[in-house]
Order: sequence, then C-alpha cells, then structure tokens
Amino acid sequence: PSRGRWMARLAWVLTASVPAIAVAVLFGVLNQDPPPPVTRAVVQLDPTRTVGSSLGGSTSFGQLALSRTAIALSHDGRFLVYSAGDKTSSNLYIRAMSEQAALLLEGTEEAWLPFFSPDGEWIGFWADGALKRVRARGGPVETICDVEFVPISASWARDGTILFDQPLVGILQVNPAGGDPTVITTLEEDEAGHSNPRLLDDGETLLFTTRPESYRDWRDSKIVAQSLRTGERTALVSEGSDAWYAPTGHLVFVRRGDLMAAPFDSNRRVLTGAAIVVQENVRHSVNTTSVNAATFSGQYSIAGNGTLTHLSGGVWPDAECALVWMGRDGSEELLHISPGRYFGVRVSPDGQRVIIPRSQDELSQLWVFDISRETLSRLNLSDAREVYPIWTPDGERVAYQRDGPIYWTDSDGNGEAEQLTTLPGFPASWSPDGRSLVFMHLRDSPLGDSRSWDLWLQPLEGEARPLIESPYFEIGGTISPDGRWLAYESDYTGRREVYVTSFPDPGPRIQVSVDGGFMPVWAPDGGELFFRGPKFPDGQRSMMVADLTTGADFSAGPIRELFRGRFFKGHPARAYDVSPDGQRLLMCKTLTSSEQRVGEIHLTLNWFTELERLAPPD
Repeated sequence: PSRGRWMARLAWVLTASVPAIAVAVLFGVLNQDPPPPVTRAVVQLDPTRTVGSSLGGSTSFGQLALSRTAIALSHDGRFLVYSAGDKTSSNLYIRAMSEQAALLLEGTEEAWLPFFSPDGEWIGFWADGALKRVRARGGPVETICDVEFVPISASWARDGTILFDQPLVGILQVNPAGGDPTVITTLEEDEAGHSNPRLLDDGETLLFTTRPESYRDWRDSKIVAQSLRTGERTALVSEGSDAWYAPTGHLVFVRRGDLMAAPFDSNRRVLTGAAIVVQENVRHSVNTTSVNAATFSGQYSIAGNGTLTHLSGGVWPDAECALVWMGRDGSEELLHISPGRYFGVRVSPDGQRVIIPRSQDELSQLWVFDISRETLSRLNLSDAREVYPIWTPDGERVAYQRDGPIYWTDSDGNGEAEQLTTLPGFPASWSPDGRSLVFMHLRDSPLGDSRSWDLWLQPLEGEARPLIESPYFEIGGTISPDGRWLAYESDYTGRREVYVTSFPDPGPRIQVSVDGGFMPVWAPDGGELFFRGPKFPDGQRSMMVADLTTGADFSAGPIRELFRGRFFKGHPARAYDVSPDGQRLLMCKTLTSSEQRVGEIHLTLNWFTELERLAPPD
C-alpha cells in the first residue's frame, strides 16, 4: 500500500525440522489438495522492536505491553497484524503471508489489541481512549467510539458488530460505523469483569471469560457461553480463559500458559470430551504483580483456514522485590529478608515487626518478620488466600482480607481468626481508638452497568455503613493520627488524585496532590501526608510528601518530591508503609520483572490437522 512506509525486511525463519516443500507452502501455495502437512515457521522482528504496545512509555512496558491482544490473523489466514515497538513508541504492522516484509500502518501509534473484520478489509484497534479502525491496505484512521479504559480484548463478529470489554462493567457491543456502545453482559456478584468476547457463527452464543473479584487468582477464572437471546449462561471451563471456537468442533483456550482444546458441541453449549494440551508455552497474562496486567489473556489467534499464530513464553515470571527502608534523602537500607513477592507490607506501631503477605503460586499467606531478631514466622495456618493486612493501633491484632470478607486475629498467631465484615473488602485504616475500621468495598455503581470502589466504615459494635460512596473510585482511606481527617485516593477528575475530608462524617473534599497521586499515608505526627506521585518514562515513580495543618481545620501546604525508584505500587491497597518516627519508608523495591523482549511470532500452518489428531472430536 502506498500510504504506509515499509519497515526493515523481516525474515521468515523456518525451524530446522521443516522440509523444503514447506517453503512453497509458506509463500502462497496454501490451498493444495490434499492438505499440506503441518508446517511451523517463525516471524522474526527487527532487533530494535518487540511485540506489544508501549502507550508512549507512560506505563510499565514489560507487563502491560503483552497484557492485551497483540497479534491477530485475518479469518482467511492471508494476513497477520501485530503491534510492535520499543519503550517509547509502537505501531501496528500488517504482513501478507505471501510477502517477506511487514507494512507499518500509518495512524496507529500506541495502538492496542488489533482485530480483523470478518472479510479482512478492516483492522480494529484501541488507541488514545477510543476504539478505531483502519483499512488493512492502509488509509485514514476512523474513530468508532470513545472507550475510557483500554479493553483486554475485542473482536469483530460475523453479524458486523464489534464486541469489547470494560473493567467492572462487562461486554459491550458497538456498530463499527460508530455510535454509542451497549452493555450485553452483566457482572455477577463474585465477578470483577468479563473479557475476551467472541460470538459464534449462530449469532446468538457469546463466549467470554469471567474475571474474579480477587483479580489475580487465575484459578477462579471461568469460560462461559451465554445466549444473547435468553441471557442463559453456561459455565464451560474452570481455571481457563480466552476461548476460541474452532470449526473442527473444538473449544480452544489457555490454562496456565498452555493452549488447551476439548471437543465442543456448540448447539448444546457443552464440552463432549476432556481438555488436553495442544500447544505448550503460550504467553499468558497471569501471575503478574499488576492488576491491569493480570488479564488472563492469551497471545494467540486462529484463522478459519487452520492457521495458528502464538507468542511463546508461558506465564509471566515471578516479579520479586526486596524490602528496603528508604530515607527521605533516597538512601537505602536493606531489610534482612529474602526477596520475594510481597504485597501490602505494614510496620507495627512499635516499629519492631513487619506483617508481610507472601505470594506463591497465586496463593498468599501472612507472615510476621521480627526486625531485631531477623526471624520470619507464619501468622495463620489457614489455606485461605490472605492479603492486605493492617495492624490495630495497639499492635495486638491484625486485620486482613480472607477470600472476600475481612477477618482479624492475634498478632502473635495464637488466637483464632474472627470475621469482622460480612461484605467483601480490603481493610484500609483503624480509628486511633481501635473501635472502627475503614475498608474498601467493590459495589455496583449508581450510574448503572459498572462497579466502583467505595469506602465503608465498620464499627466493632454495630453495622457497617458507607463512608464515601460515589460512581468514582475511592480507595486507600487512611485516618489521621488525631482521628479528625481521612485521606484517600479518587479518580473524581478523571485522574487519580489524593484528597482529604473530615472524619467520621465526611464533608467537602480537599485536593492535596497536583499532578496525580496514589496511596496516601499520614506521618505519625499528623503534620505530613506521604503519597506516590507520577510515573516517569523510565519506569520510576516518585515518592511525594505534603506539609499539612491539621486540627479543627485542615489545609495543605507545599508538596516535595523525596525520591524516585522502581517500587511495587499496590492496588487497591498501598505497597509501602512509614516508620513510627516518620523518617523512613518501607518500600518493595523491584528486582526482577517481566520486561522481556519478544521478537518472534510463531506460525503453524494447517494446524487443524494436528488439532484433530491430538483431540479427536466426537
């Protein structure tokens, strides 16, 4: 196409086991009769590029770049589209199977999740807060509709509609010519989102993945089939995600980095045989430290002519951090505990112990580290998932989320755990007298088909009640040392900022941060408020502090940057804490991440032959 510019020629690299005849197959003889044998090939990218979208370098490129769909085949298998770039920029590229070079599609800067129209004439994608489309041969980019959050996946159904997902909402549908999207699935009580929508050829049956409220626990994900006519939903697969229906009569999906397949009766919406592994080591976005990146999405695509494309890599590697004391001047002192996956660490009121949620294989248990003795002991012996602990003001007890509701137990580990809340949520802060708990609760939004985080108050005696409730996100509520004020994070303006309001009866909100703010925590003397600041293009995020005047009235003074670094952010609870003297901050410093270059796209031609051999349909 004349509108695009050609990038460096990319070589098709055949695996050593491919016979010479495969070259002919690869360069266009795709419809021989009888079918050609299964043939594997690799598309090599320019060494300066990696598969994935960078979003202008403003996000964690390693995790987010491959957390959404990055590759797609046209239905007839003649074209491959993919996003590729570096940490500062990215674009969509299209490559014909009969060519040896890829074409950059102009106007697709920072594009995410490419997908083809059924006839292969258009490519849809998300960029700059909107769903867009561009002709596969190049041309002007057209906006379909505004979409605030980058979807996990999107597809173009044979009936002409486009399906996509939105967090805490469900699956939406929109006309590719433009218009307002409509919501077509409704979240159930234990679900935080739906994703990977694909409509079967009957025009009625929708496949999608349900994401659990625990976000990161892939074992709670499910693949369901729902009738758009009756709304009836059928659970097909547990502990699986990102399903496609193959015309061979198989349901294909991803489970813990393996591509699985099972015979599937699409008319009755039931599996008719066991699922088996049909392709190992497929890139799968589970096991990540970021909620935004733990999408459960797999990096693969299937064409109607039997071609499979995928990225290798399996699940994200464990991202480890070291616990370090950070001085206000940026000095570091390592806490003598082995690196690991730690989320929501909290320092005891006397500064002698640290409560640590340790995550291993998607489970999380609570451990207590004695700083002076340098010993680590497990708090509970439960097999439940325990996350985001906080100390009571006297340090005698620890509250935490256990598989939904909030529990608390003696901090020495000798007592029985007791349930504090009936609602699911994350503990945020105790009142100074230890008689009331502020916690975060995910609920249906009053605006309709969405869900939002709100702050609730649970007294030790009495019923829980809403504290700050709105259509927006309010998280991280932390009570001032004098008990008069509540600091929290909200996206009220469209960008997350730190606010303060009166407590226990909220009044007008007072904005403290200026250019974005996350995860506030009070200095022990109440004269300062710490919070995480903006992220920079190199991946570092600043630690900020604001001077405060508190008492009967509140006012915020100057804001200063203390230091920058690569630290776990935490969500919805913060991943750092302040020492009792207010002079040091305990941070989770990132040691390893999944920022790996992915420079190869794998192709399997005539894959349906292999699929039917490995998983014979009934």
